[in-house]
Amino acid sequence: MNDLEQLQARVAVAGRRVLDVGCGLGDVVLGLARLGADATGLEISDALLAPAREADARHEASWVVGVAQDLPFDDATFDLVLFMKSLHHVAAEHMAPALAEARRVLRPGGQVYVAEPLLAGTFHELVRLIEDEMTVRTQAQRVLDDAGAIGLRAVQVAEYDLTPTFASFDALAAHIASVDPHRGPVIAANRDTLQAAYERLAEVDAAGRHTFRQPMRVHLLEVADA
Repeated sequence: MNDLEQLQARVAVAGRRVLDVGCGLGDVVLGLARLGADATGLEISDALLAPAREADARHEASWVVGVAQDLPFDDATFDLVLFMKSLHHVAAEHMAPALAEARRVLRPGGQVYVAEPLLAGTFHELVRLIEDEMTVRTQAQRVLDDAGAIGLRAVQVAEYDLTPTFASFDALAAHIASVDPHRGPVIAANRDTLQAAYERLAEVDAAGRHTFRQPMRVHLLEVADA
């Protein structure tokens, strides 16, 4: 199951207004729209939103520029706020304020859904050679464990495995750079080392595709005094 399927297994999305904070390429947002959600994707710049807007040729979703710690929305706007592998990309000092902002924009009965990669698995082992995220991922889990301090309580904490699959090292490199363009020069400068690690860590299926494992942890949160 992919991230969207994992979300569907835990939370109803049809007919709900959903915000994806740090939406990246917009895959989850477009998937939500096609499942009947009123979906909005938020990124920190027009440049980062450009691929998502281009993919949304049918204008199925809304796309907004803003930051997690100061959401450009009124109170009680959304039924569900997502951080889909994005909380650890928020600066450490802004992670708790970002969750507080998510709480602020929730309608009564709304939920916050946070899926974060864990420091384990072959995909993590490969990506850490490009950028070591141990500190920020650890901080994200710490903030989630202390969500009660900002008025959110966990109603479910669960783990699952993602299996990212790529046709080639170049496909992986393009994916990694799309998440953070600053990684592109690092990949180029260390291509031989990274490609060797890619070939060592990948599981190859019958079609020749290369698969990795990334354990994830989900925190499903709601307002503590709801």
